[in-house]
Amino acid sequence: MFSHLDPATGNYKVSVLQPMQGGCGGRPTKDGIDGVNFSAGSLRNVPTESIELEAPVFVKRYMLADTAAAGEYRGGAGVVFEFRCLAADAIVTARGMDRFRLRPYGRNGAEPGTLGDTVINPTARILVALARSTF
Repeated sequence: MFSHLDPATGNYKVSVLQPMQGGCGGRPTKDGIDGVNFSAGSLRNVPTESIELEAPVFVKRYMLADTAAAGEYRGGAGVVFEFRCLAADAIVTARGMDRFRLRPYGRNGAEPGTLGDTVINPTARILVALARSTF
């Protein structure tokens, strides 16, 4: 979530920049799906152009992470989302931060998934969020 003071109204405007999706876990007969987490329901990819039109941000990177959980059928790769904040008064919040400390468990002998993380560089106003395999 990204909140900033809207100069036109004087009120705060809230935008969902990207519903950070890890990959889903490996399935019984297939690899997990990259960049999708079924627990998020109908939330899907938001086009970068839409994000930049709606919020004062510049998207620097939006791509699949170069990691996936190991197993006979690997877990899906997560997403890397990096953006630069263009507003002086922005507030950024995130959800699902339990996966920053607790690795997603593996089932039936599979290895656990990798941890996600968020890096904030206040000097450069850059945020890098990395959501990896979530199951």
